[in-house]
Amino acid sequence: MIEHKDRIHLIDTLRGLAIILMVIQHFAIDLCMFGWLSWEVVDSIPVTILHYIFGSLFVLISGVCCHFTHSNIKRGIITLSLAFAVSVGTYIVDPTCYVRFGILHFFGTAMLVYGVGRKFFDMLSRRLMTVVYAILFGAGWFVIAKPVQTTFLWMFGFCAPGFCSSDYWPIIPWIFLFLLGACIGGPIKEHRFPEYFYSCKENILSKVGRHTMIIYIAHQPILYGICLLIYNFCH
Repeated sequence: MIEHKDRIHLIDTLRGLAIILMVIQHFAIDLCMFGWLSWEVVDSIPVTILHYIFGSLFVLISGVCCHFTHSNIKRGIITLSLAFAVSVGTYIVDPTCYVRFGILHFFGTAMLVYGVGRKFFDMLSRRLMTVVYAILFGAGWFVIAKPVQTTFLWMFGFCAPGFCSSDYWPIIPWIFLFLLGACIGGPIKEHRFPEYFYSCKENILSKVGRHTMIIYIAHQPILYGICLLIYNFCH
């Protein structure tokens, strides 16, 4: 957890923007499920690109925040516990396509990986690994591009035909973006970035960005519940 006096409001602002965009997209999906919006809109190229932009922001910032927390291992265990609750909840709603390895599963796993191996990761050259992680992140998309016949490697990005997860953020390639964030998180904490990076004032988005976990957990049950109430009232 980042103490209030140590917070960098620009990071919180970006995280706040990302969570708002995610909430909007999930609300659009709910509207599609109830037949109030066309799936063609949600599955369109611009929306898909937007999805990966705010997702990438989340992953990168989460990596950066590894340097601002007391225990990445504790943080990872808590996040994985919440991810398990999401899996159970979505399985109850739709057992055919529940969240098997969503963004919380990924975050929890990545936090544990970095927490356990932090001494090793911190020994590596930051400049070199920034380039290496960026290359591996790009290359990872080509590695997982084709389906495989095994049904046991989906958390790593290797999916058999017919695999379905309503939210899916596999370890490959996203772990490399997370580690890239962790790589630049050190210089950020050491105030080695340009001064304007730290001069952003507290704002509405930064306040939202401080509560992304709560918003992520709570927003979908609330939005889905509202849509269900409206649907039942109209029918």
